[in-house]
Amino acid sequence: MTTISIEQQLSEARRELGMRKTLYPKWINSGRLAPATAEYQIAAMEAICETLRGQIRVGVTLFSPEE
Repeated sequence: MTTISIEQQLSEARRELGMRKTLYPKWINSGRLAPATAEYQIAAMEAICETLRGQIRVGVTLFSPEE
């Protein structure tokens, strides 16, 4: 299994958050996505980013090299 660092995970989460912020308004306007769902999913991704940033600040390693 490929180990993905916390920094890489944060980068991907930020990319996903940016995509959601760009695409969700269009999807809401087209009726594809409910505003409440979009708000929740963006808030959840923001929380994920904040959690990962916190892990980086305290130097937590989620995976040992043996895994």
